[in-house]
Amino acid sequence: MKPSQPLRILHLSDLHFGPPFVPDVAASLLELAPGIKADAIVVSGDFTQRAKREQFQAARDFLDRLPDVPRLYVPGNHDVPLYRVKERLTNPLGLYREFICHDLNPVLKLDRAVLVGLDSTSPHSAISNGRIHSWQLEACERSFADVSSDATRIVVAHHHFAPAPDYLYDRAMPQAKRAIVRFVEDQVDMILGGHLHRAFIGNTLDFYPGVHRERGIVIIQSGTTTSRRGRGREREKNTFNVIDITEDTISVTHYLYFDAQASFEPASRHRFPRRKSSLPPESWRLSGTWSDSSEGSKNTAKTAARRWAKPFFSLLLALRPTTNWAAMWLSADPASADRITSELIKKPSAVCSRKTPRCQNGKTFPEGKAGE
Repeated sequence: MKPSQPLRILHLSDLHFGPPFVPDVAASLLELAPGIKADAIVVSGDFTQRAKREQFQAARDFLDRLPDVPRLYVPGNHDVPLYRVKERLTNPLGLYREFICHDLNPVLKLDRAVLVGLDSTSPHSAISNGRIHSWQLEACERSFADVSSDATRIVVAHHHFAPAPDYLYDRAMPQAKRAIVRFVEDQVDMILGGHLHRAFIGNTLDFYPGVHRERGIVIIQSGTTTSRRGRGREREKNTFNVIDITEDTISVTHYLYFDAQASFEPASRHRFPRRKSSLPPESWRLSGTWSDSSEGSKNTAKTAARRWAKPFFSLLLALRPTTNWAAMWLSADPASADRITSELIKKPSAVCSRKTPRCQNGKTFPEGKAGE
């Protein structure tokens, strides 16, 4: 591949082999896929509807008919037995390992990109929603540790780290904000996912301002590619994404299946600049420490001060329910809490009175509740 050519990824999700599967849509995709000329294929979970052997076999046959390029697969919650309780408890992803991929947290290294897959199914602690554990974030960090600065870093998980920006309610994974902060610190460029059965393309800064507001991550969600389980504006619709990565930009073409044409057609295009700037050498982590690339020092004094001050603000909020500063301090992330504390020390008069619905200096602070 010439350096001037974009790296192209075909992103599929939520195939749902079983009763919801639509053969005509799958046939259209198989006909279109060779012409896309993808350099890699990603399938972000839910290969089957009920994790049955015959469904996995059908999914395997379909995957083998796609273009012969590098692949990355991650499991979804539907790839875990729901009603076969014994199997769910003892070997929940046994059939997935047998037919799809033995590695549940795979890493795919391409010429100019590294993709890290994360198994978000957590069958022993979740049914539909998922989990990303601390050890997975640490493994992800190690996978990106020796990656060159100009390589694209991509995380793939079935479950979503941010809710779709529409009228349907979808709760993000627990501790999603923690994961996103870690991904930002790992210089991740994109997060690919599924599960929602409708596509959306945006940026983590739209949902979690976080503690690194100079850098966000592009979120690319695919709807269901080959089933009739689409939701929201993509109800009974089928979609997939084509991602083109150059030295300077990330371009996403969203494909939608149109019944009239009996084929997938481009429905929208999105373009994002590649952010190559590094984070400051000292960056705040939600674990309560300051990480320094040269010293690795910990600021335990700030953590201890926050732990001591929290009961004080709780009492203040109880005595004066309209004191917005206290409410914001209790609900804010650590960086915002530090800033609020500094403002209180510097400008005691900025605390709101009972008659003032918002702070007198006009400043607002993020609530930081989403994804906690």
